[in-house]
Amino acid sequence: MKTIFKFRTRLTQHRAGIFLKPLMLVTLLLTSQLLTSQVALADLPLMFEQGSINQPPAGSMMAAGYLKIKNTSDTDLRIVSARSDRFKMVELHLTTMEGDVAKMRKQKFIEVKAGGSLELKHGAHHLMLMGMKKPLDKGESILVTFVTDAGDEFEAELLVK
Repeated sequence: MKTIFKFRTRLTQHRAGIFLKPLMLVTLLLTSQLLTSQVALADLPLMFEQGSINQPPAGSMMAAGYLKIKNTSDTDLRIVSARSDRFKMVELHLTTMEGDVAKMRKQKFIEVKAGGSLELKHGAHHLMLMGMKKPLDKGESILVTFVTDAGDEFEAELLVK
């Protein structure tokens, strides 16, 4: 009787091992992927915060985008263009005051100093989002891709407010 019991115990342990080993392997692989992606995210030279778009009035084909861009690298970075699937064109703009008149001008690039940050905000640097392909909904997230002069691309998420 003891022999049968030992055999069943070993058989049960063997069957459990068949299922647990792959489960442990999958868990280990997923954990390593998560750690790798967190490290890779921390190594990105450009980080984006507080991305927003004010919901434009009905019928408008344009909007403005705002966000804070942080350069975590030890070299200055130039953003030379931006794009979004939701707009025909995205331009980098700067608003300046000339007397009592605010003037917006397209910029060839915006520079984010090494270890510094640049805030794209109303009345200063901002994104002009033109040729809206469909109306924006409050609470919707819009992806914008920024391209540096080195050809590197970085995605930012802007929330419609």
